[in-house]
Amino acid sequence: MKKIIAFSATLLLILTASCSNVAEIPTSDDGGITNTISSKDASSAAEDDIVLVYATKGDLTIEEQKLIDSFNEEDNGYFVETRDYSNYMELDESVSGVLPEGEGVYKKESISAMQIQLAQDVIKGNIDIVSDRTIGLQRFDTFINLDGFADLYPFMENDQEINKTTLNANVLSLHESNGKLCQLPSFFSIDTLLGPSEFVGEQENWSVDDFIDCWNKMPVGSTIDGKTTKEYVYFILLRQQLSSFVSYIDGRVAFDSPEFIRLLEFCNSFDGTSDYLGERDWKSASMVSHVILHGFNDYHLRNWNEKNEKYTYVGYPSGNGKGAILMTAGNRMAICANSPADKQLGAWMFIKKYVSKDYQSLHYIEYDEKHDVYGEERGFPVNNIVYQEMASKAMEGRFSDSSQSFNGTQKEVGYLTEEELNRLNKYVDSVGTLYTSIDDSLKEIVEEEVFAYFNGEKTANEAAAIIQNRAELLVSERT
Repeated sequence: MKKIIAFSATLLLILTASCSNVAEIPTSDDGGITNTISSKDASSAAEDDIVLVYATKGDLTIEEQKLIDSFNEEDNGYFVETRDYSNYMELDESVSGVLPEGEGVYKKESISAMQIQLAQDVIKGNIDIVSDRTIGLQRFDTFINLDGFADLYPFMENDQEINKTTLNANVLSLHESNGKLCQLPSFFSIDTLLGPSEFVGEQENWSVDDFIDCWNKMPVGSTIDGKTTKEYVYFILLRQQLSSFVSYIDGRVAFDSPEFIRLLEFCNSFDGTSDYLGERDWKSASMVSHVILHGFNDYHLRNWNEKNEKYTYVGYPSGNGKGAILMTAGNRMAICANSPADKQLGAWMFIKKYVSKDYQSLHYIEYDEKHDVYGEERGFPVNNIVYQEMASKAMEGRFSDSSQSFNGTQKEVGYLTEEELNRLNKYVDSVGTLYTSIDDSLKEIVEEEVFAYFNGEKTANEAAAIIQNRAELLVSERT
């Protein structure tokens, strides 16, 4: 009971501290929102079904709606009812009126009020299932830090289909907090840097020292992703990996680390700041470029080039030499810790379907409205069997054409090879950082001090120390 009270008080303090003049949301006598929007009418549930409340925000995708309906038709003793919290946010008509039809901006105070109500419902056990899409990734991490979500490992111990051996071990470990798995990812992408092997070597991932030594050996006139200005190099090397210096789960902040300071000094060695979106120098020798790997075909096309030159995925320069970033935001599910035990079991039966063989196999590719043969890969599957099956299909050309158009000219690019897959498998296992959403106020703190340093107003150590102090205060308020 003490744990629940502490969690409730701390979380509400965090949420309300940054919210003022919030709009009221109508609630029932038990503190829950007065009405729900269900995937099916609640009367569809059998009389003895246990109803699971799934917090959502906005329209569900067709595939998720089908998953919920299928679960509800299984006659398994549970029924999932969705509660749409977007109904309690108001559009800002002064802004929406000037946007294209169908687009809008919600009033900040109504968003804050919705977030507070959502937190209250989680605390009181009025919600059983939630995703990071609904609650927001930062607050999702805050709930994990405050033990607001149930540990999923105990459920896996008794599950033959979904457990530590059937899901990617490294992906699971990166989502752990103090040995617990309080979030279940389904698909993942990899944010990294890519460089010609002739320049960066063939060792995937590197330290800050490795990175700077490599740059010092580059030909005169070389660039970072086609540019040589402080601002752009900062955006590529540091801003892209700010999440590696912050953890909302354990409150860690490391902006005063030697790695951050050295990279800051490296950025400052370039020309004065200029337009971030300025023209690239395509003819220069570019040491690294920023890429996000979304799937097997995407990975293969990143490797292909007409001259058959080799490229290496080196990741961001980091202290542990594992600078690639795993991205699962928008694909994480959790079970509320204050939900009763019988509901938690039913919630596990539901959320594990997102990492099941059937679901991941069917939805690895996001098809367009015409459901064409080729579609966009949504990320690598976390299910090991599906991962291998989709890789095999990619090698057979099931997700792409062997001929691709480059500047209007068709080129034969082939398909994913066994050698590429082996390299990819090792790289996935080497990723050591999980992406964390950084709020705008923290970005403003970092960039205010970074650009003060670039302008000669303070040293790199002074800028880093100020960022560290301000960031620690901000992150402590969130955790």
